[in-house]
Amino acid sequence: MTKHLLLFTLFLLCSPLFAQTDSLLAEEDTCGVRGAVILFKKGGYEIVETTCDSVSYIEHAIKAEGKKWAIIGINYEHGNPDANALAHSRAQIVKDELMMRGIPEKQLFTYTQYYPPPKEGESRDWPFLPLDRDYEIGVYFQIDE
Repeated sequence: MTKHLLLFTLFLLCSPLFAQTDSLLAEEDTCGVRGAVILFKKGGYEIVETTCDSVSYIEHAIKAEGKKWAIIGINYEHGNPDANALAHSRAQIVKDELMMRGIPEKQLFTYTQYYPPPKEGESRDWPFLPLDRDYEIGVYFQIDE
């Protein structure tokens, strides 16, 4: 009985620590896991910002790095001109926003890139987010050398 009481007491004392660790891990999971990205409403032009996936976060990274950056709009539908136009427009929207924040145009270059969707039963690896999200990765960034 004493052994069970001791284990239960340890559980109660440590639970807040584990809860805090879990919340820290959850926050870390949202930062840096996807790389430098900007989220958009699925199929749309509206930017969805989170703590780490925001124009401000990208702005600070670009200013700190001081190099040329590729802003790559993701095309999710190969051969669809509307999907390619959406990818290009998203990259341009982000470029325009960064320029309004003082990043020189000569540091920013826009591209589009097609990513084939996973087949039935395959994992939804980057850049695909879980299906239950109302947003998707619209653009990502790379140093453009």
